Amino acid sequence: MTFRLFTVSCLLLLLVSLFISFLWVQTVLPGALDLDPWGQQIHFLPTVFSLWLPGIFLFFSSIWLYLSPRLSVVSEKKFLKYDVYSYFSILIFFWLQIIQKELSSPMTAFKTLILGILVLKAFLLFRAFHYQSELIQPGMLFTLSSGLYVLSLPFLHVSPELELSALLQSTVILQIASIIVKALALSAMALETFRLSLAMTKSHNSAFFGWIAIAFSFPLLFFPTLKLILAGLLLIFILRLLISNVDTREFIRGLQEPTSLTIAVKLIIILMLLGAAGLIFWSNVKPKFGIQADRAWEAAIGSLLNGQYGLLSTSPIYWLALCGIFYFLSFKVWDGILLIGTGTVLYSIYLFSNYGMFANIPFQFDCVPFIPFAGVFIATAYHRFRKSILFRTLAGVLLFATQALNGILLLAFPESSTIPGKMSQWQHLLFTQSQRDISILLFSMPYALFSHAFFLTFSAVGFFTWGTCALRSPSFPRPILQKLRIQHGSCGGGQTTRVPTVLLLVLLLSAAFFHLAPRLHQLPLHSPHRLSRDRSQLIIPVDSGPGRSRKYRAMILVSTMRNSMMLPHRSPVANVTVSETAKQFEHFVIKAGRDSAEETLDAPDMASLVEHGRAAVFRTAIQHTAAGSPFKAHDYYSRFVFSKNRAVEQISLKLLKDSEPALPADTELWIKDIFLLE
Repeated sequence: MTFRLFTVSCLLLLLVSLFISFLWVQTVLPGALDLDPWGQQIHFLPTVFSLWLPGIFLFFSSIWLYLSPRLSVVSEKKFLKYDVYSYFSILIFFWLQIIQKELSSPMTAFKTLILGILVLKAFLLFRAFHYQSELIQPGMLFTLSSGLYVLSLPFLHVSPELELSALLQSTVILQIASIIVKALALSAMALETFRLSLAMTKSHNSAFFGWIAIAFSFPLLFFPTLKLILAGLLLIFILRLLISNVDTREFIRGLQEPTSLTIAVKLIIILMLLGAAGLIFWSNVKPKFGIQADRAWEAAIGSLLNGQYGLLSTSPIYWLALCGIFYFLSFKVWDGILLIGTGTVLYSIYLFSNYGMFANIPFQFDCVPFIPFAGVFIATAYHRFRKSILFRTLAGVLLFATQALNGILLLAFPESSTIPGKMSQWQHLLFTQSQRDISILLFSMPYALFSHAFFLTFSAVGFFTWGTCALRSPSFPRPILQKLRIQHGSCGGGQTTRVPTVLLLVLLLSAAFFHLAPRLHQLPLHSPHRLSRDRSQLIIPVDSGPGRSRKYRAMILVSTMRNSMMLPHRSPVANVTVSETAKQFEHFVIKAGRDSAEETLDAPDMASLVEHGRAAVFRTAIQHTAAGSPFKAHDYYSRFVFSKNRAVEQISLKLLKDSEPALPADTELWIKDIFLLE
């Protein structure tokens, strides 16, 4: 891109900004102005949209202007041509503005178009980096990630239809400033991850892939709390200095033999690691605590696998990190073993202190300080296994799934401001529209220490990662290895899976999962049922019509609790008895924090008072406190699997008034919905 073309682009974008402001008046506020919209008088209503869309084009044009002298002739013709073509999408935006009164959700349409433009322009830029790895420089990556973070603000944090004059309010300025500070800290953390990945793999493309995986996926795109970002930045910075400047094998030997390393160097390293750990563990401590190892384990597994806030569920690309971990352990790479050991110890201490001792409620950003470790593992896995068609196909499917989830979390359900809230609404939509149980596919239930779901998941991951590591083993048969390699599609020293193959696999897997998901049959409750001390039992008959001819494998119970703040985690609340037509019975226990939870758990100042954890959220509604403050009230759901398929005749629930620990006198359990699964 020449400077003359860049100047023309800037003038064009200025006109685009003015025209967006002009169209916004004509299409949104024509009645308020009471004027001839096409007369001599011209009015403008500058909004965030009038800066957002031109800002995206200006940002990428500036990047291309900087890179043009360094691009090869082929890359310049190939990528700059498509970037110039992307300017025609501005006409589509104008068209959406003109017809927005006819759209059921115009804001979603605007955001979808802008997200598509952003993804397309970023994809072209990333492909140019892949073709010419010498373009990948630390300063460029920091600028690129910072700019993209700032450009993503209107998706979640700033209303795009907000007038520009409203941005000058002190509260809005402070909010935007705090988010920009987080964006810079996130960019620095991602950059340090790239540098450490580069030091360990010696490959710009592999380190760049790891940087993309962590920088542009959730939870980082949600801008977590600053202290967790700084903790992750400090940890990865210290480890990069250690691995880059100290021989790891010698360092580990030196920790055992004082003659190998000086006491001063050891002391400095230990103090730096303790300082980073102290920043991670900085949180509000409750005055009383007890040891709850099961709750810490549940939080550890849930923060990774829970379908509503787990890292591996909201961003499937992180599954590739397990391949890197298995590679380090299988081939005894000491730098990688140091990373695994450090991350495991700090992660365990953090979760045990927060949940096993202080009994906090699981947080959606628990994994943020440890995401840089995953980025290094992903870069290593990509570097070592990218020649395998199996790994490359898996990486393509996971990347596609991650971007699809990113789009859902950025565009859908704008009324929800948390990752669990958005994911629960998405799952509830799938429940109601498909009439199938998708909880088994999305890992929504809490993981127990010896649950079948955990062992099946861990076994599947272990088998795949063992297989990918076996491909790198010298003893693996060469003829089989040659069959697992793709022979076409070479570019930039690496090979890529064809996009149609990945899309076909995603569609086939989705169809298979949908077919395997059991059908839902909702019992007609008509209204919620309350269980309390004065009404402790409830009997719900199953429809005697076609229900008798059906056999069911499981039951989903939707419930919520009130006045249950003092109930400990996993304390029994009610018994559930499922009766069969053959006069056989099956019993289950509803437990606080696992199967149901306090309805007002997210009310102001309530989280610190609730003694049990958060169950899987089924749906959310806005309620108000006595002082008039709005909060999100939740209904929760749990899945009870029968020992065998049963022809259910009735379902009985009984509140455990005399359980240990005893239920508070005013505790209520509300049964909202019951689903039977074929």
